[in-house]
Amino acid sequence: MRLLILSCNTGEGHNSTAKAIIQYAECRGDTCEMKDALAYWPVGTNRFICSGQVFLYRNAPELFGAGYRFFESVSEKTNEKNMIREQKGKEPAKNAFLGLAKIPSEKMYADIAAGGYDAVICVHVFASLMMTEIRKRYGDGLPTYFVATDYTCSPGVNISDFNACFIPAEGLIPEFTGLGVKKEKLIPTGIPVREDFYTALPQPEAREALALPPDKRLVLIMCGSMGVGPVRETVELLAKEMPENAAAVVICGRNEKLLAQLRQLDCGDRLFVVGYTKEVCRYMDAADLIVTKAGGLSSTEAATKHLPIVFLDAIPGLEEHNRDFFCENGFAVFGETPEEICAHVCGLLSDRGRLDTMKNKLAESFTHRAAKEIYEHVKAECRG
Repeated sequence: MRLLILSCNTGEGHNSTAKAIIQYAECRGDTCEMKDALAYWPVGTNRFICSGQVFLYRNAPELFGAGYRFFESVSEKTNEKNMIREQKGKEPAKNAFLGLAKIPSEKMYADIAAGGYDAVICVHVFASLMMTEIRKRYGDGLPTYFVATDYTCSPGVNISDFNACFIPAEGLIPEFTGLGVKKEKLIPTGIPVREDFYTALPQPEAREALALPPDKRLVLIMCGSMGVGPVRETVELLAKEMPENAAAVVICGRNEKLLAQLRQLDCGDRLFVVGYTKEVCRYMDAADLIVTKAGGLSSTEAATKHLPIVFLDAIPGLEEHNRDFFCENGFAVFGETPEEICAHVCGLLSDRGRLDTMKNKLAESFTHRAAKEIYEHVKAECRG
């Protein structure tokens, strides 16, 4: 089987989801290619979309959220209009989403046709909308699938055309169907993560491997690939307020500014600052809980490790939906300010029973091996 995975370089979460599917498929002897769907747009447009989203996400989250809510409103209204028109026997109305998707579809179709693919898997709604336009123009003979990477029905999913839509949880089915996605196309698989997130190194071994103290309660703090959230303020407060037998490990990733700021703090063995690392799995194995943003992939990785979560202030839009899903199901708690985050962390560190309850809920709910289930479904349909 030859698969094309369409992602978008608007954040590392989508690419990580794509790589998790590729990892599983290639281990089974199949061939996969990952392409950036936005690369088919004019160079200037591509850069504007990617850099614009990252800039707003980091520097103007409220504006980012307002834009997201606008598209949510458009998506809901589009579904209402489509249902009315379908009842009258008319075709669904054209809308802003598909209008944009038309721009690069011809170039993208030529590339796909030349690739000899058996199926296309989209891990970003932009890619799904572009494939929808291709299927409309050139036919739907090539099986196409969409993988939701957040715990909500993102704007545009409800007007996408796909063979199946893989969603993070069964409890989200009413939201997707309420926006017009056919129930028979929804398959709750979870969000794909790398295979090493499904295995755990015993906590003492993980700490020894990472040169972390064996006798402290460890709080892992991560701020995602875009480096957002009140991390520095939270770390400074935690260093003062945490129980004596606790320490914080902060992974700054490629955020060099944050890395430099935290390394200037004088916190002794209560703070360990890490730059970019490929050992996130081991740090999760070593930790007692995690403080992180409510990204779809980062939340799923922690949940797959059954690691209780304290969310940083969420970016309006997708992260709010992710946060609400986790908090409403008892998998996480949320703090809007460094003070609230610190209070949650200290409370959990002092209450082993509450921590264990959260861990057990995560273990009961995050049982899917998403990449495997997605791969097997696609493989079966391609054979059929």
